[in-house]
Amino acid sequence: MIHASDFARLGGALALAGVMLTGVGAATAAELTLDVSDYSYEETENDSFKMADDSDPPFVALGIRDWDRPKENGKFGLMYTGEGTVGRVAYDSANSGTLKKRYYRARMEGYLGYRLNDYATPYVGIGYQFLHDDSGGKIGDNNGIFYDRQNHLLYMPFGVRVDPMDKLSLKLQANLLIKGMQIS
Repeated sequence: MIHASDFARLGGALALAGVMLTGVGAATAAELTLDVSDYSYEETENDSFKMADDSDPPFVALGIRDWDRPKENGKFGLMYTGEGTVGRVAYDSANSGTLKKRYYRARMEGYLGYRLNDYATPYVGIGYQFLHDDSGGKIGDNNGIFYDRQNHLLYMPFGVRVDPMDKLSLKLQANLLIKGMQIS
């Protein structure tokens, strides 16, 4: 069950991201976003099960974005996106046991786009992601002791926005890691 306090944290993170992004003067065509997503991850070693994470229930994310590309061909423009995600994860491990834990993520990206033509806008930018896996001090069903995990990533997103027809756009992106820090 996702708690009201999770949504309060998510709203606070989103408000902070919105203030930061509008402070840059980029919030001219901002859209609010709502995303509900399922997450599943599994690790094996020598074909033997090690651990699995599954969202339970699905994650909920609120965001703000402006993917409007420059208005004229041959011009540069700013685009951005930011979102906060909350959820619960069902963790299962051969060693530690099973546990339900809270999951938080905040992500912000800013891009400089160049409009080549009516269909393609390549871009490059800077991004930051923070993830908090809230397990510290909890005990699994087979007495395994869990710990908190925080992940900080600074990266360079690059890609292209493609507009094949009116009212339809696709954003194809890859992220180049600049610096990452894992705190467990």
